[in-house]
Amino acid sequence: MGLHQFSLTYDPVQDRALLRISTTENEEIHCHLTRRYSQLLSQVIRDSIKRQLEKTGGDTPASMDQVVGMEHDAYVQKNDFSKEYEQSGDAHFPLGREPVLLVKIQARDTQEGLLLILSGSASANIELRLKTELMHGLLRLIEEVAGRADWRLDGQIGSNVQGMGPDDAMLVQ
Repeated sequence: MGLHQFSLTYDPVQDRALLRISTTENEEIHCHLTRRYSQLLSQVIRDSIKRQLEKTGGDTPASMDQVVGMEHDAYVQKNDFSKEYEQSGDAHFPLGREPVLLVKIQARDTQEGLLLILSGSASANIELRLKTELMHGLLRLIEEVAGRADWRLDGQIGSNVQGMGPDDAMLVQ
């Protein structure tokens, strides 16, 4: 399954974020993320980004956060967050139309980036393969939603998370 687009929006009534993923095969997956899950997911992504940078450079741990922040800002500026999520009228929903509540994360660094296996409460597993650019994009969406929700996630690295609308999405190209 190839990623086409994903978006993350905040639902204040449920105090959850809704992650919508569309694929190149015209499938859609909808997932709910709690504050706790968003914190765990963002930490997994940040840790993977740091490990990738450690492989390529000789930065000291003290300067690593600055390097990660600069890389994050550079990738975020290159991504297209201005598109609204394109919901297809004839999309297939392999996990059903109701959002799956995510409860477990498995992650593994790969040559291409990060393999995430997001597990739901009903034994649903979603496998996402994220290249570095997509890791930064998803991290930005999480940080933006967390700011809107006043969740105050630990360790946010994005310095440029202003300016997104409530339904902005990241188009994967």
